[in-house]
Amino acid sequence: MNQKTKFIGVSLIVAFSFFSVSSSYAQYLNKYYLSFWGAVGYANLLHADIGSAELGLPNIYKSIGGPGGLLGLGFEFQHRKFLLSVGAEFDFKNSTHKIDRLRVELGEIVIGANGKHYVNVEQGGMIDKEGDPFVMRYDFDKYRDNYSIGYVNIPLMMGARFQSIYFLAGGKFGLNVLGFANTKSVISSAGGIYPHLIEMPPNYYGGGKTSSKQDISLNYSVVASLEIGKIMFFNKNKTRFHYRIAAFADYGVLNVNPIGGKNVRTDVIPNGEFVSAPYAPDGSANVLNLQHNSIFTSIRAIDKAVNPLLVGIKFTLLFDLGNKEPCNCLEDYNSKWQRKNRMR
Repeated sequence: MNQKTKFIGVSLIVAFSFFSVSSSYAQYLNKYYLSFWGAVGYANLLHADIGSAELGLPNIYKSIGGPGGLLGLGFEFQHRKFLLSVGAEFDFKNSTHKIDRLRVELGEIVIGANGKHYVNVEQGGMIDKEGDPFVMRYDFDKYRDNYSIGYVNIPLMMGARFQSIYFLAGGKFGLNVLGFANTKSVISSAGGIYPHLIEMPPNYYGGGKTSSKQDISLNYSVVASLEIGKIMFFNKNKTRFHYRIAAFADYGVLNVNPIGGKNVRTDVIPNGEFVSAPYAPDGSANVLNLQHNSIFTSIRAIDKAVNPLLVGIKFTLLFDLGNKEPCNCLEDYNSKWQRKNRMR
């Protein structure tokens, strides 16, 4: 065997030995966990202003928000300080939206060519028991839409840990699996305005409370997510579980409101408006028995951007999938003196 052959052989043996040692040590650097998490916090469906231009009012449709949360499970890979997390979660948001001191008129009084006022029937209006047309005016002290929205998200998060502090950042893709809106209002007064008595105060019918529910569906969501927290142990030497507590924020970067009015409901109110009163040609309908669309399911929110938000506190439980720690120690030497000592 010549020198060149010996050199190649020795080189291959050294390289193989180095690869074997590196691979053996790498198993200690790579760690795998099952993860379970839950979160609670503040949720909102942020939207572009819907105010005087859309509602004919000076008041703006305000977003108050409400409680929300997450519940999920997944898999986490760790290499040294690097973290990679994937999984699936259920995302729930409850968001309240309001208009204060709302006024709605069903119907329109116009001036004809002869200079007289009359009710434009194309814009709605009512008929009383005497057969006279009039416009119905409603004043609301409170008008509330409450939305309950659920998504199934697939999160992909990456980050790092620095001793007991960690962070994760990434994105989530979500599909809307449930949604409904509950609209409630308080009518402070309701009155009829007659074209021939337009200068007179309305003929008041009283007030009351109304409530109605509608289904709502939203587009898929793409969410930017960030969490920062602390890693903690129950008992590091006796359990395969440890946990994390973090602050997090999820923001939907895409508009979830369907474009082109696909979400407008016309089964409750045929013209897609957000308020309508029952109509009967003989004037027998109860004008206080109102029907509602939520604003988001009416023509008033067509093509308005809606972006979901969730911020709060997240608790994550991780289960160690049999990870091993490197050990640079010697095994105990079993001498005859040890055996004798055990027998005493």
